[in-house]
Amino acid sequence: MILKYALLSDLHLGDGSLADNFRKKNWPDFTELIQKLWFENYIMVFVGDTCEAMQFHYSKIFESYPNLRQILANSLIVKGNHDIDISKHCQNEIYEYLELCDGKVLAYHGYQDDQPIGKGIVKAALKCWAVLERLLGRKITSWIQSDPISPQDPRYVGDKSEYVQKAKERALEQDCEIVVFGHTHSPGIFYEGERKVINTGTCQNGKLMYAIIEYDTELKKIIKYDLIFIK
Repeated sequence: MILKYALLSDLHLGDGSLADNFRKKNWPDFTELIQKLWFENYIMVFVGDTCEAMQFHYSKIFESYPNLRQILANSLIVKGNHDIDISKHCQNEIYEYLELCDGKVLAYHGYQDDQPIGKGIVKAALKCWAVLERLLGRKITSWIQSDPISPQDPRYVGDKSEYVQKAKERALEQDCEIVVFGHTHSPGIFYEGERKVINTGTCQNGKLMYAIIEYDTELKKIIKYDLIFIK
């Protein structure tokens, strides 16, 4: 039997307003991708930050994306730092760390390797920023934003390779072949001997990308892995 997984992350779904960085107009393309992957017998894995719950209430998110509950109910869900209290709004189990393929694959979001910072401060700042985006529009607010504090920001001044290095260390510690994470919005496949690290990038702002992993349960062997870019 061949198990097929499709892993994606960082949608940051909001309320459909100007402050919603997913951009609601892209939802039909995204749901079409999900249906295609299900038709091809892939198990969907959301690797964190599916919802932008730091800025928006889940009631508004599910109202804006009405078939989101069904999609999540039929997927495996890894918790991201923006998925605050998502376990209260999903029927299925929420994972901090998810093992797949008989432990040969480890998936986690990546916020676990952030430098310490007050979560309350970040949450308050994001809520204030959402108000500004609604009032001024995303383009204008992007001009006045400064001192980015998150690795998702394209102007982030930290070293994103640190997240890859931490993932490689986890692969060695847990003796797994592939580690999958998101969080930095920087897609790629990175190699360390027999260990591989995959960053799933982001599916917000009109982007569509995901990783695939296929596993032969009889041979106990990963037979395929790749990172797919649609746009």
